[in-house]
Amino acid sequence: MPRLRRWASVRLPHQQTLASKARSTPPPVPQSQNSAESTSVNNAGIIHPRIPVAEFDPQLFRDVLNVNMTGAFLITKALLPGMIERGYGKIINISSLGGRKGAAGRSAYRITKAGLISFTESLAAEVKQYGIDVNAICPGAVDTEGYREAFNATGVARNPKIATPENIADVAVFLASDRSTAITGTAIDAFGATNPLFG
Repeated sequence: MPRLRRWASVRLPHQQTLASKARSTPPPVPQSQNSAESTSVNNAGIIHPRIPVAEFDPQLFRDVLNVNMTGAFLITKALLPGMIERGYGKIINISSLGGRKGAAGRSAYRITKAGLISFTESLAAEVKQYGIDVNAICPGAVDTEGYREAFNATGVARNPKIATPENIADVAVFLASDRSTAITGTAIDAFGATNPLFG
C-alpha cells in the first residue's frame, strides 16, 4: 500500500508550467470576455505505475477517477452558467494519447483519459449554441519529473525530440485564444517525435 499512496499523491511538474504560462499569456479576447471565468483548463491529474486489475487497490482507482475525470466535470459545471450568460467560453481538457488506446496495467489512468475525450466531444455539441468552444489536448510523453519516474529516463534518452511542458502550454494558450474559434469538439495530439502510444 505505501507504494500506491505515494503514486496517488504525485503532482506532475508540467501541470504547474502549463498553468503558469496560461496565466502569464492571457488570450487575446475583448476586455469584457477576458476573465478567469471565461477560460477553464482542466489539467489536474494523477498517474499510476503498471498495476494489473486483479491487484489494483479500489481506493487508488477511485482517486484516479475523481481527480482526472470527476474534477474536470465539477469545475466545468461550476463555470458553465457564467459562460452561457456571457455567450463566450473556452474549455480545455488535458487528456492523453493514452486515452486513445488501452495498455496492460494502466487501466484506471487510460479510462479517465478516454473519458475526457468523450466528455470534450459531448460537451462541445451541447454548448456550441452558446459560443463556447470545448477542446482537449492529448499529450504523449512529456519530459517531466513525473514522466521520468513513471516510465524511467530511458524513454527520454531514446527520444531526443520529446515534448516539453512548454510545448503543451503553447497548445493550451492557442486554444484559449480567439485564433482557435474554428475549432471545437476536437482532441489535439501533441507528442513531439515520440511514439504517440507510449505504454
